[in-house]
Amino acid sequence: MWPMLTIIVLLAVLPSTLAAQDTAAAEEEVQRVTRQYLDARVANDTATLGRILADDFTSINSSGAIGDRSAALRAPTNVTPTGERILAFDVDSLRARVYGSTAVVIGVRRLRRADGSVSAGLRFTFVFVQRGGDWRLVASHTTDIQPPRSPGNGKNGADPAVAAPHGTRARVGTPLGPSVIVSVPSIACVAL
Repeated sequence: MWPMLTIIVLLAVLPSTLAAQDTAAAEEEVQRVTRQYLDARVANDTATLGRILADDFTSINSSGAIGDRSAALRAPTNVTPTGERILAFDVDSLRARVYGSTAVVIGVRRLRRADGSVSAGLRFTFVFVQRGGDWRLVASHTTDIQPPRSPGNGKNGADPAVAAPHGTRARVGTPLGPSVIVSVPSIACVAL
């Protein structure tokens, strides 16, 4: 009786154990391809980039501009949009999640400059799809990491519209233009 019960339990547990191992291996593989992609950008290695980028690749950079595969392969990949040379990417907080033949990778990349300084960085999201046994990058989105704000006055601090009491008006300065007056409505939340 016990040997039969043991076999039944093993048969029930084994598929989920194997699936977890497959998922962990796939997550490691996607992280490896992510690092290959970033290294290829620094090296301006269009052959490797062409192998990793899917034909239908779409990117959204931190300025909101949309790009495609041909633009990604045509432009120099080892310089910033302002022309600053990228010596290396320091990557941290890299996490990958695999959902069948799709993977989502998030992380932070900071560019290392010629003078040795490191940028505040970009938070990125990459979406990979497994095609023909290879992980291909189909989408990329980046967001600038802003320096932390101190709470308070809105000058190098918290957004005054958020800090203002409800039902008041607040002056909001923007990095690209003059201050504007916004109305902060009173909002009531009721738990039902």
